[in-house]
Amino acid sequence: CNSMNGAVIVEEDQIQFSDIITTKKFCSESIEQEFLIALGMVNNYKIEKLKLYLYENENEIMILNKID
Repeated sequence: CNSMNGAVIVEEDQIQFSDIITTKKFCSESIEQEFLIALGMVNNYKIEKLKLYLYENENEIMILNKID
C-alpha cells in the first residue's frame, strides 16, 4: 500500500535493486517488509511469457506477472 522508489542496475542477465525507499503508511496485513527484503536478495533474472522471474543465484525468489 506504500509507494516505493529506488535504483536498478541491469547487465545481461544480472540485476540489482538498491537505495529502495518507501512511504510510511500503515498497511494492515502487509507483506511489504518481506517483499523489500526479497528484492534486496535478487541478483539475476529472466523474462519468459510476460513474466519476470527474479533469482538469488539459482534460487527463485519471486515471479512478477505483467498486467495491463
